[in-house]
Amino acid sequence: PEMRYYTIDEGGYPKELLEGSPTLTAIFIRMEHPDNPEALVRAAQDLTVWFKQHPDGHPVKGLFRELLLAGLDRLKVDPLPAIPDDLQEVITMLAARVEQWAKDYEWKGRQEGRQEGRQEEAASMFLKLMRRKFGATPDWVTEKVRSANLELIEMWSDKFVFANSVDEVFAS
Repeated sequence: PEMRYYTIDEGGYPKELLEGSPTLTAIFIRMEHPDNPEALVRAAQDLTVWFKQHPDGHPVKGLFRELLLAGLDRLKVDPLPAIPDDLQEVITMLAARVEQWAKDYEWKGRQEGRQEGRQEEAASMFLKLMRRKFGATPDWVTEKVRSANLELIEMWSDKFVFANSVDEVFAS
């Protein structure tokens, strides 16, 4: 078959340019790669405007409904309770839920920040104890400890108590 197609480098467009563009392609890219629920709602609202201006565009409405739902899935937000068939109803429901999702994101961000803080503090303390017991630690030890999760640092801390060398602390 003789089909023509165009390759679009979605990452090649600056977000600022896409945000101001009323084209279906720009809206598609914004829905495909939303930064947050608010960005997805703005893209969906622009899509509604586009469909009002292009009444003959109804055959792709179902496609954009699925794209909108996929965007929600990628953002890992709580799903909408019942997904309507109509794109406009999905957009209305989405707009109503954004405020709750924003609060959830803020809470998750704080939790992740606390976890990172605990990991950094544990890594610093563990490295300090390692230096006191074994002297200067090799660079690989510092890198390994700083990139480890909290559970791994705690495991090494337990081994540290009875270890006679740096290598014993990290032995499997």
